[in-house]
Amino acid sequence: MKLARTLLPWGLLGALLPATAVFASPESTLVYCSEASPESFNPRIASSGPTSVASSQTLYNRLVTFSPQDNSPIPSLATSWTISPDGKTYTFTLHKGVKFNSNKYFTPGRDFNADDEVLS
Repeated sequence: MKLARTLLPWGLLGALLPATAVFASPESTLVYCSEASPESFNPRIASSGPTSVASSQTLYNRLVTFSPQDNSPIPSLATSWTISPDGKTYTFTLHKGVKFNSNKYFTPGRDFNADDEVLS
């Protein structure tokens, strides 16, 4: 009877927490749960919806992202933006001091700038 009383709270905890919290993994392990199967985790070679959600949105910052409350655009890499009166030109002001990821194979020599956004 004591075992049953012990397991019940853990079962309820598992039902209430996201899967990643219940099944913890090392920091070097990617855990991803999706309703669809991405054909790749490399957004450079695949551009389907599931691949974009699984990799692009997770790995890359965007100029703007979307508010979870009302889906309106909110700043990400851009701190602000203006739209020309004719709606054809968007001008973004970028965060200062943004660095690219550094690792043992790559160390960026400069901060993120507008040229990086144009080329991506």
